[in-house]
Amino acid sequence: MKKLICLLLCVVMLGGLLVGCKNDDIVGKIDEELKKLEDKVPTKVVEEMEFDFYIIVGEGTTENAKKTVSLMINQHLEKFKTTLDIHYLTAAEYEEKAKADIALDTDDKADILLVTSAEMFDYLYENRLVANLTDYYHPTASAYRSLNTQIAASLLSAVTVHELAYTNDGTEYIAQNKYCVPNNRIVGSYDIFLMSVEAAEYYNIGSETFDALSPEELEDRIYAKADVDPMYSREECVTYTSGSYAELTEYINSGKYYVKYSVPEITREEAYESVFVIARHSLDNRHVKGWKDTTVQSDIDKYTEYYNRCMEIIYEINTNTDLRNLLQYGKVNTNCKLDRETNTVSHNDIAENDVYNMNIEYTGDVFKAYYCECDDIHIWSEEMAAYGEIQNKDAVLSPEEYGLLVIEGDMQLIDLRMKEQLPDGDSTLVEAEKTLSFYGTVTNKLSTVWTVNGEVIEGSTYKIEPGEQEQTLTFVLTVTYTDGDTVVSASADYTVTVAVLNSSAN
Repeated sequence: MKKLICLLLCVVMLGGLLVGCKNDDIVGKIDEELKKLEDKVPTKVVEEMEFDFYIIVGEGTTENAKKTVSLMINQHLEKFKTTLDIHYLTAAEYEEKAKADIALDTDDKADILLVTSAEMFDYLYENRLVANLTDYYHPTASAYRSLNTQIAASLLSAVTVHELAYTNDGTEYIAQNKYCVPNNRIVGSYDIFLMSVEAAEYYNIGSETFDALSPEELEDRIYAKADVDPMYSREECVTYTSGSYAELTEYINSGKYYVKYSVPEITREEAYESVFVIARHSLDNRHVKGWKDTTVQSDIDKYTEYYNRCMEIIYEINTNTDLRNLLQYGKVNTNCKLDRETNTVSHNDIAENDVYNMNIEYTGDVFKAYYCECDDIHIWSEEMAAYGEIQNKDAVLSPEEYGLLVIEGDMQLIDLRMKEQLPDGDSTLVEAEKTLSFYGTVTNKLSTVWTVNGEVIEGSTYKIEPGEQEQTLTFVLTVTYTDGDTVVSASADYTVTVAVLNSSAN
């Protein structure tokens, strides 16, 4: 825009000089002056950068396949003037090598790497080896803010780190930071209670009774009858299991079982099984208590271009279908075959020297991957994708691991973060916020105490009595933890309006 304005001003200034000139002379003089001006207008130079990218490779992948895919990926990244040196490491060697190389202070330092466990992330975080990427998730970060809606909300919550931080004037507050970009994938699993329809009908337990009683009560009732009349064994009457939404749907549609289930819970270990991180540089500052660099507001204030370019790569892997599938399946017609009508990949008739095998959960958003009809364990289908999206919407954080409080209302559960959708589509709560201000995932935590309206809650469950009136409840979470040799307490309060509208049991 500035260049255009300059050019227009130039034309206006030329007006006086050109009065009385012939048309050809006018055109010639304008072209000459515009060329001079354009030569003087500075243009932004995009520096070419090379990053070391670390990822786990599957068994059987050949060196030739790695070279082919690396070349194709770097051709794709030419638009960013970025080159990746891709370090394909086996699962056995990966963690030790990645931890060592991200700590280097040389050109061989790992820049972008895959993290595959909570233990690995904790090591990198506690040793200040990973960059704070929070600003890239901010609503004003237009280039990357779609990550907030593309990645499952529960998965993003699960990788949020809650830290005691300070404003410029020294005021304490709880910062909700993110140090990674999780690869969007199916998370959690349903706890499923199955009762044989055949056995239940034999022992006079109908669907209404099944709906009205808890799994424990149903188990006691049918066991008591089976012990007297052993037409069916206990194992034939009742089964406890867990599984995906696809498996849950199969049980429900089979007609063989009465089914109860709980929403899938994400554990912290599962949350960090596949995330990308960016190496932190020594001048960065996370503005967290105990860290001495206090002159910089965020990681992105220093090494801005480095972080932006690294984030460009991670974002491209998670959003660009071509790059995401290139990293997963390799070059079409060399490392895989692609049916473009169905977006389905196969590995039939691939030369032995071109075998390329990757874990679909390690290479970006699984929902952007081509479907795969392969003979290995990493099979991806349209049905799995559809069921997976439903499962991710159902998923919540594990209350035991994340210090969450579960509110119980007449045998129907809901946590303070997310309205639980019951199987029949009903809900016990009329109002519930989606996010707590503080979960208590503080490193070196000593204790967690919940209070409601001033009263201490024992355990992790608070009972709401049924009633017609809405109740306004103020919950306070107080976390005590160690900061070096000092014991510190931090609190966060949360107010929610709730009501148990009916006494129907699930």
